[in-house]
Amino acid sequence: MKEEIQFTDRYQATETPYPDENSCDWCEGMGISPLQKSRLNTEAVKAKGGRLMIVGQIDKDRTPTDDWVFVKCPKCCGSREKEPAEILEYGGYKWQRIPY
Repeated sequence: MKEEIQFTDRYQATETPYPDENSCDWCEGMGISPLQKSRLNTEAVKAKGGRLMIVGQIDKDRTPTDDWVFVKCPKCCGSREKEPAEILEYGGYKWQRIPY
């Protein structure tokens, strides 16, 4: 008899730690993000370095019928962490620029 495995959420299914306050908001701490194939070029222009990396490999015999692929997160590049806020000094005051 086969052993059945049940997962309660995407973090357990991928063995990814749950997000915390330092996790990327875009991918919710997953490091990957679903994206429609038709939007790949548009989002690649916005991504760091102008590139997106498709995660996984499409099996030739079982091509997905939907228009979605998983890509490394365009904001954190798969690191799952937020960019550090930039501190600017102007006129004797310190300003914090938050990346997103």
